[in-house]
Amino acid sequence: MEGDHIEITLRLPLYPEFRVPARVVHVRGDRDDVALGIAFEHADDRTEDHIQSALLSEIERSQTEGRIADVLA
Repeated sequence: MEGDHIEITLRLPLYPEFRVPARVVHVRGDRDDVALGIAFEHADDRTEDHIQSALLSEIERSQTEGRIADVLA
């Protein structure tokens, strides 16, 4: 539900797996097919920089090697 606090595990091929707390800000779909909008919650700017760097690296890598696979779990 919107407002719920969750933990997201980011799995990116070139980075170690890491977990970040997040808050659900939007829910769309039904029980069998749900899409969530989330806002990461972090303690410091370093965490935000790490997430941004990891995701941008994977996006750049995927542009030459296909789609982003298994980014979020």
